[in-house]
Amino acid sequence: MKKLLTIISLILICVLIQPSFVVSENTGGNKAEVDALNQQIAEKKEKIKQLEASISEYKKQIEVKKSEAVSLSNQIAILDN
Repeated sequence: MKKLLTIISLILICVLIQPSFVVSENTGGNKAEVDALNQQIAEKKEKIKQLEASISEYKKQIEVKKSEAVSLSNQIAILDN
C-alpha cells in the first residue's frame, strides 16, 4: 500500500511540475510578438477614444435636434391656435 501511495505521489508531483518547465522554455523568444500585440492594443484604444468622442458629438447633436423639434412643435401649436 505504501508503494502504491508513493508511486501515485511521484506521478502527481511530476504532473504538477511539468507545466513550469514548459513555461520557462518560451519566456525569451516572444518579445517581438508581445511588442506587436501591445502596438495593436494601443491602436485599438486610440480608435475607441475616437469613437467615444464621435458618440459624444452625436449625442450633443441629438439633443440640439430634440430641442429644435420641440420648438417647432410649439410654434405649430401657436399657429394652429
